Amino acid sequence: MGNIASSSCGEIVKLNEEFDGMLTKAKETKGSTRSSTVYHMCKDFISTEEQVNKVKNVVAQYIDRSEDEKGRKKEIEEKAQELSKGYKDKSEELQKKK
Repeated sequence: MGNIASSSCGEIVKLNEEFDGMLTKAKETKGSTRSSTVYHMCKDFISTEEQVNKVKNVVAQYIDRSEDEKGRKKEIEEKAQELSKGYKDKSEELQKKK
């Protein structure tokens, strides 16, 4: 490794910075970005195992987040159903009293 010309080292550093920039950009676009998009955005810049792992971690975060959102959405729907059931029960009681 010691005999790599400084220009190639500069190239590698530049590529690493570009890669980190792509990862940051991918993270910032959050909700509108699918995990596969994050991977494809960074794919051309991947040159080391470390970078592969960084992408895997970001992809994992997106997958986790989307699973969380599904869970939250289901939870919200269940709460809404409970509320509407409670509302129906109350309005039926009021109708009976009239």
